[in-house]
Amino acid sequence: MEKELTIPENLQAAFKRLLACVPSELRDDSHLLRMMCVYLEIGGENLARQHVEIAKLRLAEQKKPMYPPLERICPDDQDEVVLDDDEE
Repeated sequence: MEKELTIPENLQAAFKRLLACVPSELRDDSHLLRMMCVYLEIGGENLARQHVEIAKLRLAEQKKPMYPPLERICPDDQDEVVLDDDEE
């Protein structure tokens, strides 16, 4: 982190609980930690927890591989086999 984050005494317990939910890849993200502190101050632990969950979703989206969509094979796409009336 660039600066040391100062957390008020009354929010330290909630901040530590939330920090346990933050993935290790995001624990050094100063913006996320500052916003957690702000959300704790203005909205409480539930609002800060929502911010953490959104950050986790964004991280999962970034980790998702960028593969092109696979072609789907549908029964309608395949060549039809025509049976003669005698073969039924």
